[in-house]
Formats: sequence, C-alpha cells, structure tokens
Amino acid sequence: MEEENDSPDIPPIQKGDKLFVEDHEMVRIVESTEYAHKDFKTAHFFTYANGYKRAGDKLVQIFSENRSPDSIPFALMCVDLVFPIIFLYRQYLELILKDLILIGEQVPRTQAPRKEDNLFKTHSFDQLWQRFSRLLEQISPPETPQEEEEREAVRACIMEFHGIDPNGDVFRYPVSQRNQPSFKDKEDMRQLRYINVSHLAEKMESLGIFFMQVELSFIAHHPL
Repeated sequence: MEEENDSPDIPPIQKGDKLFVEDHEMVRIVESTEYAHKDFKTAHFFTYANGYKRAGDKLVQIFSENRSPDSIPFALMCVDLVFPIIFLYRQYLELILKDLILIGEQVPRTQAPRKEDNLFKTHSFDQLWQRFSRLLEQISPPETPQEEEEREAVRACIMEFHGIDPNGDVFRYPVSQRNQPSFKDKEDMRQLRYINVSHLAEKMESLGIFFMQVELSFIAHHPL
C-alpha cells in the first residue's frame, strides 16, 4: 500500500536514485582527501577533525536558535541532538590529538617511535594524551607558569571526556557491544542530569584554539 508523503516537496526514493552525485553544489572531496596525504602531513587528520568540530558547532547553533524549553519540539530536540553533538566533539578531539602526534613524531628533536603502532587503532584519550603530552614537552616546553597551568586544564578536560566516554562509543550507540545500556557503568554521566551544550561548545572552542597553537608550534619545528 502506498503511504502518503508527509514532505510533499521531497520526492520519494525511486528506482535508479543515487546518494552521491556531482553538480554545482558538489564538495571538492577529492582535493580534501589528497591534502591529507601530502608532504609532511602524511595521514594528516586536521581536515577531518576540523569538519567534525564545525558540524558540532552548527548543531549547537541550531539547538540554541530553536530554544523554547516549554515546547515539546524542544524537548525532542534535546534527545535528538545532544548525542551527535557530543560524539562530533569527541571525534574532533581524538583526531586532533592523533594529528598532532603524527606531526610531532616527525620533528627531529623528539625521541618518538618510527615504527607502526596502535595509534590508528586506539580511541583512548588516556593513551593519546600521554603520547601527545610527551611530544609537547619535548618540542615546546612551557615557558611560564600560566602555560603550564593551561596545559593542565586542557588535560583535565580531556580526561573528563575520557571518564564519560573512554572508547568513543557511548554517544554513537544506545547500548554497548554486550547489549548493555551505554551509561550503565558511567557513574559521572548518571550524576549529570542535564548538559549545557552552549557551555560545551564554548569550552570546545577554547580547546580548539589551544590545539591550533600547538599545531603551529609543531609545524614550525618540522624540517620542511
């Protein structure tokens, strides 16, 4: 039986339809992916990382512009958007840390492993931060107490995220691989009844500025 289309301006899927086509609105994805593998930026994750952050920022903007706590649509939006928002921000952090590790380990002064390891397999912020922080200390040690304090504050934020979502799947799936509720073993998350996504976006912007400064510092020490 043919059901009525609730969105009359959007045609139903038809035989022969394709999801990916080229036209005047096409995104130059080929150039973007090739850029990620040129020169010293081998397996460079910045383009991907930045895209996830921008997408998270855009969802927070939509969330804020349609804010009306007393309305049912707003309540539904809270459920619909909060999970992708947090997932996108977490994915950004994971990729930017991997990006900086890849760049930092090519700086001559670092005593970094030159063989393949588990960088591309791990999702653990704990592991990634330990590796990144060693590089940061070697390449650009803090020059003032303020710099040292900022780095500790950044570490604390990363570890806060790690405590809530250690493997990057809590905000992707409602259940774990063992078919248990995603938040079952997340005591920190269960105690947090509400999430201020605007505050989260603001702190992510601060983290983004920090990591951009680190990236510029690492690149400055790289042998071009």
